[in-house]
Amino acid sequence: MKWGPCVGAASLAMAGGMLAVAPATAVPVGHAAIGAGTSSRNQDVVVTKVRVAKDRRSVTGKVIWHAKKLTKGENHFTVWAGISDGSGKAVTLGRIHRREKALGDKATMDFRVSWGRAKAAKVAKVERIRVSATQRFNKAGTGKVMESAHFDTVDVATNGTPGRLVPTGGTTCGDHPLTRGANLRRCIFDGLDLYFVNLTDSYLELAKFINCNLGRAKFNGARGSNATFSGDDLSAAEFMGVKFPDSTFGPNNTYNQNTWFFGADLSSVNFYPATRNSVMPSSDSDTKCPGGGKPGPCMFPVR
Repeated sequence: MKWGPCVGAASLAMAGGMLAVAPATAVPVGHAAIGAGTSSRNQDVVVTKVRVAKDRRSVTGKVIWHAKKLTKGENHFTVWAGISDGSGKAVTLGRIHRREKALGDKATMDFRVSWGRAKAAKVAKVERIRVSATQRFNKAGTGKVMESAHFDTVDVATNGTPGRLVPTGGTTCGDHPLTRGANLRRCIFDGLDLYFVNLTDSYLELAKFINCNLGRAKFNGARGSNATFSGDDLSAAEFMGVKFPDSTFGPNNTYNQNTWFFGADLSSVNFYPATRNSVMPSSDSDTKCPGGGKPGPCMFPVR
């Protein structure tokens, strides 16, 4: 499908696996988000006006995006909806994605994410669902290496009333771009599109990545205890030289042979079996393997 003009001119919807474009009402940058502050240089992406449908089969809202324009490159926009309490497990209800060379003048987008009856029954059993929006920038001519990413995550009541959105993930986690050397202590990332993210040398103590796209992400040299990766796509992600004591690589992660743990200290990492048919990651003799720190290559658990 060929996308038309991006923000301020179109509303993005997904129903039954199909994306549709409909007219939207523009909202100027700086519009106050309910419970999430104001769009500014400090809060680069804001999710607002979110509401769950009465039949609990869709969620609608508006995203105010970072106003950066790339002369060469492209913006990627993703909105994710799911059931998550931040404990390390989440159910993805739906996800929409689009990409554009540059933003329009309005830098806003209406969205609608839909799902089926089976998931609606799960929504009916919880008081809130979680909605995340990610904007990431890819520079042209660099093998699509991501320059940076910005995001916002909110919780919204499922009883059909607008209510007050509850920001999640800590008070500072959305106030700066996700890039190398970031201090992400205690940050919770649900359903973010962080393909190609460069978090080299970042600090991840108590951070949680849940149901995220971390394909080709770089965590080389990252450190921090009690980090959690659960339900993530870690295909071709790099964890070279990381130190994650007492951390967890939970169930339902996806790996491949280009997921690298070379020289990593995994001696006290709790490593769960990956998704069925997932190819296990690669390690070397400098890797300290889970379960005591024996030198690699490691035998990771399989289903």
